[in-house]
Amino acid sequence: MTAHDKSIQYLSQQFWDFSLEFYSFGDVQRLVLTLQDEFDLNVNLLLLCGFLSDLDCALSENNIEQLIQGINASEAQIKTLREKRRATKSVSQVQYHALKQQELEMEQHQQRKITELVHSFNIIPSKEKRGSACHLTNLRTYINAKRAYSKGNNDEIEPFILDLNTQFQAFTQAKHNAK
Repeated sequence: MTAHDKSIQYLSQQFWDFSLEFYSFGDVQRLVLTLQDEFDLNVNLLLLCGFLSDLDCALSENNIEQLIQGINASEAQIKTLREKRRATKSVSQVQYHALKQQELEMEQHQQRKITELVHSFNIIPSKEKRGSACHLTNLRTYINAKRAYSKGNNDEIEPFILDLNTQFQAFTQAKHNAK
């Protein structure tokens, strides 16, 4: 394994660990699933906004556009599997849980692809925006880039973005207090 591969593997594991921890914190799960289901946003990209903000790294709209394009195929596969999983929930719990596990594995694979793309961006920590200010910037940059790909008015998304940013603030504070 090359040093480049090790670096991506390490970053990918850090992103996955952060995602599991942040997703299970407070109201984050409900917020990101609402943003996914009602506004067609990608949960992994929402989590990435938090992960990079935790490192004080801001994404550009070009970065987001490259990420959206880079995961387009896997996103379509995950959406198809998600629909199939949801359809089986009332029919077979065994099949539902098997599909849920498969979806989770696909999400982790998608995160690996995201990590590879982020690694290629050579993003450096921001001196101007840190923590939750960086998080809010990353979320809004994602929303603005996503508007180019979606139809309709996304003005009603702002309360969810602000709530998610509040959760990020509480999450980072809890992590800081735990140290």
